[in-house]
Amino acid sequence: MAAECGVDVHVVEFLPGRTSAGRYTFLGAPTAAAEEEEEEEADQAAKKAAAMAAVRGLVEKDVSKMTMEEAKAHHARLMELRAAVIRRL
Repeated sequence: MAAECGVDVHVVEFLPGRTSAGRYTFLGAPTAAAEEEEEEEADQAAKKAAAMAAVRGLVEKDVSKMTMEEAKAHHARLMELRAAVIRRL
């Protein structure tokens, strides 16, 4: 019934002769706000993963196959990245 109505149902059970009560929760269908929040979290995780992949692609280059100019440019990009990380921290 909780799922059909889209609400959470909390039940407290008191039985004769017992000194304690039982508590049960039946979760209903997620609300639209909860679904939007989950989608937003998934989008943020995807953006973070894409940013990490871009940084990895920048850092994990094989310098031994580069010309001197390419190596200098790569070094400059890494130093810019390092400065950005330090500013962020």
